[in-house]
Parts: sequence; structure tokens; C-alpha cells
Amino acid sequence: MLRYLLLALTFCAAGCQQNAIRPIFFVDGSVDAEALAGRRAAALLESNYGGLEPCAAAESRMQRVAMTLARGAGAQPAEMWYFYLLASPRPNAFSLPGNRVYVTCGLYEQIGDDDALLAAALAHEMAHIQRRDSLKPACRDTRESLEREMAADAIGVSFLRRAGMPPESMARLLNLVADAQPRGWAQQRIDSLSSVR
Repeated sequence: MLRYLLLALTFCAAGCQQNAIRPIFFVDGSVDAEALAGRRAAALLESNYGGLEPCAAAESRMQRVAMTLARGAGAQPAEMWYFYLLASPRPNAFSLPGNRVYVTCGLYEQIGDDDALLAAALAHEMAHIQRRDSLKPACRDTRESLEREMAADAIGVSFLRRAGMPPESMARLLNLVADAQPRGWAQQRIDSLSSVR
């Protein structure tokens, strides 16, 4: 007998900020349900952020950095993750079920050739996937959104640390994109990292 699972997916850099896109999909409850939901949601996400920017070098670099993270963090092997570059000039990153991670051209360009910053961005999105945040109901308010982001930051820092990458790169990334977040969020998120071991 097929069971149906309602997946409410929320896409935005802060997990569930205002103006989030909230498509709802019904998919069967099989093992591949999350991957199917991610594939279906990908088309909407991609169209809302300028489409994919084909760049084999960027995708290869993200895969290489993620492989280091996955090995050290005990996460799923890097071959089971999918990385894409979105054409949007706004600095942002997203994650979808099925281990799909997106980085916008705007964020990728801001990061430049600093692999530690790229690792922080990917670790944060991988943490959202591990926490299954995109499968949770939309946040009720901005405080809940911020708490989700801080939780993903903390897990991301642990991924970085276990992979032998500089954990302080998460705070550096948050400073880099402070203007792309709601006012005051970057500092609150950085402050919350002081308690992460």
C-alpha cells in the first residue's frame, strides 16, 4: 500500500524568511520520496533564481570541497551530493531534499578563491539537509527562522572542524554576507557560534 507524505518545502537563504517560496508536493512514501521532492522543487527554485549557470569548474570545485567535508564529517559520501550554480547575482545558497545544494553566482563570486569560505557555505547547506529543514513546516516567525539558521551554522561548524577545515570560516562567511541577511542576524549568528564546540 502506498503511503503519501506531504512535503512542504521552503526555499531561502535563511531557511524560512519572509517571501519564501512554499511549493507543496505529494509524493509516495518510498525511500526515494525526498529525492523526488527535491527534483520537483528544483525546477521552481532554478526558475526563480535565473536558472542554472553552467560552469563545470565551479561544480567540480564544490564537489571537491564537499568531498573533504563529507569524509571528515561522516556525512553521506560526496558522490551522493549534487552541486549547482544559480545565475542570480544576489549572494545566497539553498538546499533541497535529495542532497541538492545550490550556490548563486553572487555568493560564489564574493567567496572568490577562498575554499574555506566555500566549505562554510556548503557545510551550512549540508547541515540544513541533515536536519531536514526543507521538509519542516514553514517557520512561524523570524525568531524561529533565525533559530533554524543558527542550528545549521552550529552543525556546519562541526562539519568543518571534523574535516580539518578552519571552523572560524563560518563566522567569516556570515560577515561576508551580512548585508544579504535581515538586519542584525549576522551578528546574532556569529555570537551563537561562540558556544559551539
